[in-house]
Amino acid sequence: MDHRHNAEAAKAELDAQMFRGRTIRVRFATHGAAIRVKNISPFVSNELLEQSFSLFGRIERAVVIVDDKGKPTGDGIIEYENKKSAMQAVGKCKDGCFLLTSYPRPITVEPLEQKDEDDGFPEKTLPRGPQLEKEREQHPRFAQIGSFEYEIGMKWKEYEQQERNLLEDAKRKAESLRDGLEAEIESLMLEHQTTLLRDELNRRQEQLKEMEERHYHEINRRREMEKMRIEEERHDMMMMENRRDHMKNQMQQRPPNFEGPQGFMGPPQMGNMRPGAPMHPSQVPSMMAAGPPGMMAPPGPGFYPPPMANMNMNMNNGPHKMNNFGQRGPRNQNFGRKRPRV
Repeated sequence: MDHRHNAEAAKAELDAQMFRGRTIRVRFATHGAAIRVKNISPFVSNELLEQSFSLFGRIERAVVIVDDKGKPTGDGIIEYENKKSAMQAVGKCKDGCFLLTSYPRPITVEPLEQKDEDDGFPEKTLPRGPQLEKEREQHPRFAQIGSFEYEIGMKWKEYEQQERNLLEDAKRKAESLRDGLEAEIESLMLEHQTTLLRDELNRRQEQLKEMEERHYHEINRRREMEKMRIEEERHDMMMMENRRDHMKNQMQQRPPNFEGPQGFMGPPQMGNMRPGAPMHPSQVPSMMAAGPPGMMAPPGPGFYPPPMANMNMNMNNGPHKMNNFGQRGPRNQNFGRKRPRV
């Protein structure tokens, strides 16, 4: 039916009516794709329950059952759109451990036992017959003390009390077993957490050790680089000192009158030269060392020109003859006289 009030109207109209000699029984259809969930944590809501069980199929309704004070009872009801999804949820949760929270207690899933709590069992639905008439011979009453009915009733009461006692004992034993299991599980969880923390500590110690080793290798590498740099600087300084000592020795081994670069003469010692004295042999090659034979080296820093007598200049063919020291000699007797005309 499209609406509940239409279904209720149809039920009231057709229920207990005779059709072809048989009484029609009309009841509201039960949900064939509903399941009951047990052992639900008190921290599970309707939304989390629906989200968790939507893994098996589309859900029409999911609710966590609570008592009159709103406290969760640990049970819930889930209604799927089709029965196949409900049976799949029951089978999967029965074969495996389906957990809803971090606490490792699996839930229990079973088909929902359908009960009609709306209409109950009205008088018109009772089967008519001799058994009904026999049961209805006497009206409701209290049994008289000491009567046969009282003794039979007391036996039933004793049985029910024993049953309650056995159920309570079983319940206490079950609670004791559950408490022991919870303590054991808590101990195992603490041990597991300790193992995880120990493994994490070992892993971080290994990382710290690797970092220390890398730091140690980096320090050694920098020390080696610094040592190599110092050695290179020391070697360069020694090379410079050796080069300076070599140049100093070369300067000490040169002639006393040599002050310029190699291949050039220093200033002549005019005080030690006599008029007409030849040039010292060591001075001649030093002047010609920088160029081809017969050519002088270009002047450089610290160069002093040699005496005029050492230069290859034809100064003796003029009217004024020059001596070895560049001094003017006696005049030619025929210089300046007029030639006679022919």
